Amino acid sequence: MKLTAAKCPNCGASLEVNKDLEKTICQYCGSTVMIEEAIEKYKVELSGKVEVDGIKGRDAKLKQAQKHIKIEEYASAQKILEEIVSEDKFDVEAYCELIKVYLGYLDDLKTFSEDTALADPRWNYAEKIESYYNRIKKIAEDDSYVDILKDYQEKIERVISLMKKLPESKKKVEDTMEKLSKLMKRAKSVYLYSNEYLDIASESTSLKVSEFVKKCNSFMEKVEPEIVAEEKKQEKIDKRDDMIGKVKNSIITYYKLSCIFTIIFVILIFIFFLIKH
Repeated sequence: MKLTAAKCPNCGASLEVNKDLEKTICQYCGSTVMIEEAIEKYKVELSGKVEVDGIKGRDAKLKQAQKHIKIEEYASAQKILEEIVSEDKFDVEAYCELIKVYLGYLDDLKTFSEDTALADPRWNYAEKIESYYNRIKKIAEDDSYVDILKDYQEKIERVISLMKKLPESKKKVEDTMEKLSKLMKRAKSVYLYSNEYLDIASESTSLKVSEFVKKCNSFMEKVEPEIVAEEKKQEKIDKRDDMIGKVKNSIITYYKLSCIFTIIFVILIFIFFLIKH
């Protein structure tokens, strides 16, 4: 087997590779190396040309990113494509490839729905897809992007549809949290505050939306009767305390009046005694 001289694009180490293969592992840094890219880097350095990351020009970078996408090395493709769009924010083709990358991150859309947990990273990927797609429609000078994304159009539409439903999902969680918070304030007022509330509240974004709402409703249904019972007890206690307070006030008032009348009576007797004598 004849080996070809190459350079690792990551660490720059000299390699000997089988050019008939698609990729190999660098024995020095352990990274996955695309054979064509490694050979090209060696040729560039041999000829004395100055290149960026061993990839010649924008077209070569885009081609390299597409190869990474083909073998599902999305992180590598993302890095190259983000470099392209950082240099040219009007590169429609690079944005199209970025959409493919994030669709790759999303993987199986059958398990991704408006019910998906709000903290699920797939929402971030979906947001990126929507953002890039809107950017493409804004800057594209023709419909060439439609052909590039024709095999992905159904998935893109699915993602955009889910992003439109996201605010509704967020509102469900927010409304449920508001109800839960109000109930817990009532519980706290009757000394029934539960740590279970904190546990449930902490899951507001980690559980599926329907699961979180269901769990909250179940918890509220469980504690509501206890809170109502304690509120009634507290109401009775408050009425009793109010009555006792009124009686105390009446006694104090009666005592004060008695003292006043007694003093007045003594004064009158004293005056009468003085007049008589």
